[in-house]
Amino acid sequence: MFKLQLFFLTLLLSIGSQGVLWAQVPTISDEIRSYKSQKELLIQGRYMLLDSLKAGKIEKVKEVRDYLMMDLDQDLLAFSPREYFLILYWTEEYDLLLDQMEIWAQEEIPEFDGLWILPLEDMILDRLARWTRKHRDSLDLRIDSAFPPGEAHDILHLFLNHLVLKGGVYGTEQEVLNDEASEFLEKYPNSSYLNLVREEIRYQWVLSPWFGGVTLGGGFNGLTNDLKTRYGNTGSLDLELFAGYQRWGLMADLHFGFTSNKVKESYTFDDGFEVEWPAGSGARLYSFGLKGFTHIHLGSKLIFAPIGGIGLSAIEPTESDMEDIPELEVFKTGYFETYSLGAMLRWKFGTSSNYNYSIFLPHSYREESTWYLQLKYVYSEPRFERKLTGFEGHYHRISLGIGGFGSSYIRKL
Repeated sequence: MFKLQLFFLTLLLSIGSQGVLWAQVPTISDEIRSYKSQKELLIQGRYMLLDSLKAGKIEKVKEVRDYLMMDLDQDLLAFSPREYFLILYWTEEYDLLLDQMEIWAQEEIPEFDGLWILPLEDMILDRLARWTRKHRDSLDLRIDSAFPPGEAHDILHLFLNHLVLKGGVYGTEQEVLNDEASEFLEKYPNSSYLNLVREEIRYQWVLSPWFGGVTLGGGFNGLTNDLKTRYGNTGSLDLELFAGYQRWGLMADLHFGFTSNKVKESYTFDDGFEVEWPAGSGARLYSFGLKGFTHIHLGSKLIFAPIGGIGLSAIEPTESDMEDIPELEVFKTGYFETYSLGAMLRWKFGTSSNYNYSIFLPHSYREESTWYLQLKYVYSEPRFERKLTGFEGHYHRISLGIGGFGSSYIRKL
């Protein structure tokens, strides 16, 4: 009986002790709830730094900053460069700030591959910049007290203006900053901060020397000598695609002439079959080539452009006639080299500036477009007579067109 009682007493004590142990050991869910990740510490620390700054606790700002940058996981990006620079302004660590600015000016844009970067909603840059703008006079006085007029004094003020800029690089504040940056570059031509000012602070835009455009026109194509005897003078359609650098350009010129066969022609094949191309039948003159040109400005509205180049020309029956009578292909001249000289006169009637997008660029770009009316004369000398008898002659082409050319804006460094 005593042994049985001792057994039950031992069992109860065992069960009770296990219950106490279960109550003392936290479950995994409790561990997860109480766990603080390095990322959470970083986010909380950044907000603590901002609150400390607003409370005027500069030593606490330094303490929090150093902990986040040195003691946390190095795979975490504690501060963006702009945030770090603004913090150094507030902690008045100007020597360190100047050193970091010089490094920033000499290095490529830093790579953050492999680093965990805060989501946008946890960034403090905007709040930090707003606080800095609100108390800007205080920072200016501290810089003036720490440095006499000179390069260090001027670059600290200039860089601070850049960090707190509102409105982006196309705003009116940026225009003022551009003037200040240009003044700094003129005043300190050998400064170690030249790259910083040119590449990070000053954003001036100028038109690229490269340009491209298109012209569509139509007109009259006069033939001479044998060509005039065989074919009538032609109406024409013209398409020009061109590109260039500064005043010089290269044009792809496509010309389609509409004419008719003035002389009845016939041809007898080896099998005795004879095909005729009756007088008055439609004909087409095709000409395309490459032409160089140069722009000569005659005032603000007129551009005169001499042109010259080489291409190919052919005269043949219409496509529809050759589909009905395939044998008419024997009356095709084939393509022969053609030399051309001429000039263009362009009257600019409009200019616009807008933002465009390109599949080749990851961002939009600003472009200036100029629209014009064009009068063009071209003298062309095809070499049909080199293989064909009775085909000596030239073209005199006059056309009126409308077109435009554009240049993108590029940053002036």
